[in-house]
Amino acid sequence: GLVPVIAQEHDTGRVVMFAWMNRESLALSVERGEAVYWSRSRAKLWHKGEESGNVQRIRSIRAA
Repeated sequence: GLVPVIAQEHDTGRVVMFAWMNRESLALSVERGEAVYWSRSRAKLWHKGEESGNVQRIRSIRAA
């Protein structure tokens, strides 16, 4: 299944985006240290910044 994800700026806590992750995208995100999401519109994994260059580096992951 998919889980909702909120990406925030580390220093300010400002919400940057809302996205979705599945088990594989979460594992890849942890492994790479960069955000990998599940794109529902494309129905595939999406490494944030792969086209734009605006990569999201992960400082921490929290689950509620």
